[in-house]
Amino acid sequence: MNFRNKRDREADLAREIQNHLDLEAEERQASGVKPDKARYQAAQALGNQTRIREDVRSVWGRTALEAAWQDLKFATRLLINSPGFAAVAILTLALGIGANTAIFTVVNALLLKPLPFEQADRLVVPATVFQRLNSDRGSVSFPDILDWKAQTELFEAVSAFTPRSFDVTSGDEPERIRGMSVDREFFRVFTRPAAIGRVFEPAEDTPKTNGVVVLSHALWMRRFGGDTTALGGTIDLGGEPHKIVGVMPKNAIWPEEAHIIKPLGETAVPSQDLLRRDNHIFRAVARLKPGVSVERAQATLSAMAARVAKEHTNRAQTSWKVHGLRDYIVGPALSQTLWVLLGAVALVLLIACVNVANLLLARGAARSREVAIRNALGAGRRRLSLQFLIESGVLATAGGVLGIALGYAGAAALVKFAPEGVPRLEFVAIDGRVLTFTVGLCFLTAMLFGLAPMLNAVRRAPAESIREGGRSASEGGRSGRLRSILVVSELALAVILLAAAGLLVRTFNSLQKVDLGFSTANTLTLQVGLPNSRYARGEAVIQGFDSILQRVKQVPGAEAVSAIAALPVDGGGFYLGRVFLHSSQPEPPASNDTPALWNVILPGTFDVMKVPLVAGRSFTDADTATSNPVIVVSQSMAARVFGRENPIGRRIRSWRDENVYREIVGVVRDVRFAGLTEEMNNTVYVPHSQSPFRGMMLLVRTREHPRALLRSIQSQIWSFDNRLAISEVKTMEEIVDAELARPRFSMYLLGVFSATALLMAAIGIYGLISYAVAQQTKEIGIRMALGALSSDILKRVTGRALALALVGIAIGVAGALAVTRLMTTLLFGVSPTDTATFAAAAGLLMGVAVIAAYIPARRASRLDPLIALRYE
Repeated sequence: MNFRNKRDREADLAREIQNHLDLEAEERQASGVKPDKARYQAAQALGNQTRIREDVRSVWGRTALEAAWQDLKFATRLLINSPGFAAVAILTLALGIGANTAIFTVVNALLLKPLPFEQADRLVVPATVFQRLNSDRGSVSFPDILDWKAQTELFEAVSAFTPRSFDVTSGDEPERIRGMSVDREFFRVFTRPAAIGRVFEPAEDTPKTNGVVVLSHALWMRRFGGDTTALGGTIDLGGEPHKIVGVMPKNAIWPEEAHIIKPLGETAVPSQDLLRRDNHIFRAVARLKPGVSVERAQATLSAMAARVAKEHTNRAQTSWKVHGLRDYIVGPALSQTLWVLLGAVALVLLIACVNVANLLLARGAARSREVAIRNALGAGRRRLSLQFLIESGVLATAGGVLGIALGYAGAAALVKFAPEGVPRLEFVAIDGRVLTFTVGLCFLTAMLFGLAPMLNAVRRAPAESIREGGRSASEGGRSGRLRSILVVSELALAVILLAAAGLLVRTFNSLQKVDLGFSTANTLTLQVGLPNSRYARGEAVIQGFDSILQRVKQVPGAEAVSAIAALPVDGGGFYLGRVFLHSSQPEPPASNDTPALWNVILPGTFDVMKVPLVAGRSFTDADTATSNPVIVVSQSMAARVFGRENPIGRRIRSWRDENVYREIVGVVRDVRFAGLTEEMNNTVYVPHSQSPFRGMMLLVRTREHPRALLRSIQSQIWSFDNRLAISEVKTMEEIVDAELARPRFSMYLLGVFSATALLMAAIGIYGLISYAVAQQTKEIGIRMALGALSSDILKRVTGRALALALVGIAIGVAGALAVTRLMTTLLFGVSPTDTATFAAAAGLLMGVAVIAAYIPARRASRLDPLIALRYE
């Protein structure tokens, strides 16, 4: 095409544009617009088209970079000139991008960011698999650790350690601080020297020479203010001075909550009891050799465990599991919860993209004349496509910038309101990986919501668009079909989110209704430990707790007082897992023993907790160290061992441990000890006077709020011994609430995301029907002029919306059936394909769709036919 032809083509188009705008001015005037204002609007429109023509003509002489820069300025100018559209689109994208950024920030910190240890991918946690308990995170025996230490082709170092709590009696008030005892290999596993001072020497890892400690960086800063003169000084643990030989660097070891580290000592010269295969009292951590994978280590240890199980009858139904350290810290339940939440916010972002795409499609119909003129003046489809993608990119960038701010605030809120016990929250921060994720998300969203409007705009014939003026295209055309498809997609995604949220709501309700087996009302719990340095003999421990209880009973407002070794619902303390035989039962392998939890209690425990006595009696002060050994069993334990026979008066023994026959004097109702979602376990209770524990959980039932008596209780305990540390202060209600915290948190988050999706779906339906009504105003006027009733128009308009809603809901239900199966481990008391939940989600979305469609439909049914017929 030569220059003259181009100039002639421009002139023809200009004339056609002028004719069209003259007609437009006449229509505006006929519609009631004053003549001067009508001419001004037409002239303004002509000026816009002239600028478009000049822009297109100037592109012929520019480079691609200059063209892109011009398109960027043009896109920015369009958004500035349409503040309402820009605000809605940017806010919609920012919500989706911000939610994704916030959740990904947490996912990154917990699941993706490297642990702060040297070559952390080589750190593993070997654990015992107890098949009967369906647990693969169990503690291990010392012979197991010796076997692993011998596997030098797999492990560079293997360490045994035991988590402990130490009563620090230096200072104004005694304080219980978490720590651990470790063997000499521990610091080889983590390969980090002390920040100041040193770690333990080999000679210090003995039972007689272990009066040294290494402190964590956090404890050193908190108690000593980072003073280096603390090195070489002492810290009193349980009344005994221990020399501080070193301070570890910040974030140098695991477990992170361990702040006082002592030598394990006893493993240097292990006793016969320590060498028992069924004495699972240790935990282990190891470093793989370079080039050794977790899978290879697992294969080797699985084969070893099978041999151990054959050689030792007390190791039947056990195996070994090698966990990566990160996987062990986070745990499978939390990991799956995070991925589910990330998937949920991804669906929210998709819905946001659909809404913005619908906005751009509607806006594109009004801009079809502009696009046609650009096309006719030489801007090809590639050029126009670039323009639309740049406009989408500007929107996505603005939404991304606001989304990062919302994501930062959202991540901070997640950390603040996260349930207690979520690991590694201190590492949650927006870093380079999160920013890269957000930038990629912005690019992806720009492509997602910009592609459909771009394709729809560049496919129309220029002459047709110029003649139609962008206002009379049928909604039943390509644009209308595309908008309908997008709305159906948005409804389907909303159904998936609603179904998932509904399942979590059902799960939370089921957890709240769980029968605990005891009362949580007005009960305070606190941990007290009697150190070996001052209470060496069992008799001293028994008398010590008896004295403490007698003093606490004197507190005004205390109705009942007792103590228990381990609290229910995984609330704290320490219990043992043991196996039992009744008096006429031979030892395995001639018969099968019965596993049960071993819990130590003082008289009055069942009264404080209001655990019903089913048969026999509870313990009394007459059950002493010199009286007949007695035991109380749970209902499930009695049924498991004796069936329908009366267990009272029968005898059972923990044959691998104390191996003493105890007479069953009572049967009590089952209590949930392992957690809300765990089955009722077989449980046995023995009197503290016959099996003294140094660390007990005090139980105090009160007439008023339990915490109101805390200071009085502390004073009474310190009046007995002012060097006893009091810790783990909680009410029974708080213990149960802590178990509900994670499912509640997940439910709230998914509920917020699904509510957002529901709102966006409603906006999508409303926008689609409103646009359709605007496009079909003249057709509606003709129908009403020919006798159609308002009710007919209402049914016609809403009928189409409901048809789309039904299609979207059907697709969404099918998708939800597949997606919710991935949530099985997060559910309790409800199936992942629960019919009632799916029906409720579908019904809720249909109701919202009806309301969203009814508003524009009702407006259409009230149109004045005369005004509607004049609309073009």
